[in-house]
Amino acid sequence: MPVTVTLKTPISLQTTSGKVVEEISALQLYPLKAGDFLSAMDAAGADKVGTLLGHLAARSSRLSFKQIQSLEADDLFAVINEVQRFFPNGLQIGQIVLNSSAEPSDTPPTSQNGDQDN
Repeated sequence: MPVTVTLKTPISLQTTSGKVVEEISALQLYPLKAGDFLSAMDAAGADKVGTLLGHLAARSSRLSFKQIQSLEADDLFAVINEVQRFFPNGLQIGQIVLNSSAEPSDTPPTSQNGDQDN
């Protein structure tokens, strides 16, 4: 059953001359098949988790890898978070989030040698 992700920043599909022919404001993500995983692993190569996730997102959304690469970071993480729900439990990496604030965290500060200052 497909899942819909609404994009904060739509993707513009353009002709080679730059004319916009379609705006995509939401993606339908389809469950992945074994071939999707195998092809994405081959395309990504060894130890390239980001590329693997991008190829899986492309296969699930029916977009090209280049179109996935053009997503804004917020939209990419929303898509990847939904795509990984199709993974077997042992392969899920957990929710990917952007730091929502430039403010310091409530983690205790550390000294020069890495010890926590209490």
